[in-house]
Amino acid sequence: VEEVQEAVKEKGSDTGDLEQFKALYAAYANKKVTAAELVPLFSVVDPAKKGVVDVRSLNYLLTNFNERLTQAEAEEFIQGMLGLPKEGTVPIPDVAQKVEQLQKV
Repeated sequence: VEEVQEAVKEKGSDTGDLEQFKALYAAYANKKVTAAELVPLFSVVDPAKKGVVDVRSLNYLLTNFNERLTQAEAEEFIQGMLGLPKEGTVPIPDVAQKVEQLQKV
């Protein structure tokens, strides 16, 4: 976000143009998120700071916030794509690693 704001500030206008958009998009379109960057994000579902995520909490997060998934989509993502169990807890670094690996597909 800061880089976008800086690019707009450099242009001296609060309106962008197609070339500026293309340059910014190209810079971020292929950016991959690492497992190390993902681990802190899971703290929202680890209030006890045990370093694990309850699969039900992850499911709740996916079906109730932002771009909400349906229950079927959440289950497909959790079990099908990430290969996590239907219930129980999983170490956060393991979940983050699995999400990172999905970006390579």
